[in-house]
Amino acid sequence: MIGIFCCSILLASGVPTQTQPAKPSPDRDNVTMVIQVVGNRISIQNAVPNSIVEIYSVLGVKLKQYRLPQADEEYIIELPKGCYILKSDNIVRKIAIK
Repeated sequence: MIGIFCCSILLASGVPTQTQPAKPSPDRDNVTMVIQVVGNRISIQNAVPNSIVEIYSVLGVKLKQYRLPQADEEYIIELPKGCYILKSDNIVRKIAIK
């Protein structure tokens, strides 16, 4: 009984599944987002319109979230000086507020 249980666990966890690669989105793959930080201003250029930008602390706590209605946006963020992580779709960048 224990042997059957162990074999079923090994087979269930070790069986590779075939997955189709994700189809690239032409809007998102050809875009190179440019992020510039000057003081407490973040300028984002070449973003995918209506994408979401999230700002996290270095501990992984989400602090801010913005929706980008246009490809080029500028935000004044009210965060203390320090290092943060900016994430949008599959792009992750470290930023420093000085």
